[in-house]
Amino acid sequence: MLGAITVVLLVGGSVLWVWPFYGGAAELQSACWRIGALCGALWLAYDQLRGVPWWVWLALPVVLLVAARRPQLLVLVIPALLLLAVLRPRKSPKRR
Repeated sequence: MLGAITVVLLVGGSVLWVWPFYGGAAELQSACWRIGALCGALWLAYDQLRGVPWWVWLALPVVLLVAARRPQLLVLVIPALLLLAVLRPRKSPKRR
């Protein structure tokens, strides 16, 4: 599904580049190409993204909010997240 969306967006951006049909076509063309490239990157990295721990997906919006509101706090937040990633408890191997 993500691959199909990528193709549609990139083809749509290309069509708008060749045949701009109204005054705002440049913005729509740019959006199609940028979002299509992002969807393509996500599509290619999908298997690796499934292995990312759940807490990273929860921490990502928090880090983005901190970066938007108070960028100077990133000096504290990013090392804290790296420590969490390194010092988290490991799963023990299953015994038979």
